[in-house]
Amino acid sequence: MEAWLALVGLSLGVIGAWTSARRTIPRQEPMLTVALTVAALEATRRAQGKVSPAHLAHAAVFALERDGGPDLAPVRESLEAHLDALPSEKVPPDAPLGPDLMAAIQSAATSAEQEAKALSLRDVLERMRDDRLVAALLDAADRPPPSRPSGRLGAPYRATAASDLVAILLLDDDVSSMEGVLAVLRGAFAKGNAEALHLMLTTHYEGRAVVGRYPRTEAEALRERAVTHARTMGMPLAIELEGQPPFAKARGPSLAARVRGFFRAA
Repeated sequence: MEAWLALVGLSLGVIGAWTSARRTIPRQEPMLTVALTVAALEATRRAQGKVSPAHLAHAAVFALERDGGPDLAPVRESLEAHLDALPSEKVPPDAPLGPDLMAAIQSAATSAEQEAKALSLRDVLERMRDDRLVAALLDAADRPPPSRPSGRLGAPYRATAASDLVAILLLDDDVSSMEGVLAVLRGAFAKGNAEALHLMLTTHYEGRAVVGRYPRTEAEALRERAVTHARTMGMPLAIELEGQPPFAKARGPSLAARVRGFFRAA
């Protein structure tokens, strides 16, 4: 657990490495913190040295897709292929930011300071538009939504109308472990490594995250499966459907059942 907590604070640490070169740093949006942390964890997992614009773009896909945003599957696949092709090397566990990303953050921070606004993920990415993968991501995110559902398994556009979809919400608590939440997201919702990390960290930083939007019957089944998975791991993880009361928590035996069991044992 301590190791995970250290990794969660990684993005704040790597940004702090260049604070001495600046007077102040503007307030940072949670999504930038999440995306930087996921990008660093992905670089470490892939043993690919410094965090590059492609690592950040890969992590940003899930931030831009959240809450039923654009379908960025083709961009994600291109980023995955690019990162898979990068050579691996022996790297320290903190995967420091690369020079291109450092320059983009510093440039975005200067502008944010001047405009008295938060340092955002979008501003950092905009300053890396010369990277073809980052440019493809931003262009796809700004593209009008498709007129027809994509039909892709697990995509937010599976139903024929937005009103037919219901969001599954993952809520933060002080008991469930980060490893356990990742296991639920991977096992019950079939999320990949980067998306599960993004959702777990978004829940940690913002108190809740939208796991996905599904037809109501499927959403109810997924929630029940996820809650059952969490309970078998001893976690009180709260998973709700948008606009519905929380899933009933597991109850112990009733008083009458405990009394009957006592006399049977006697």
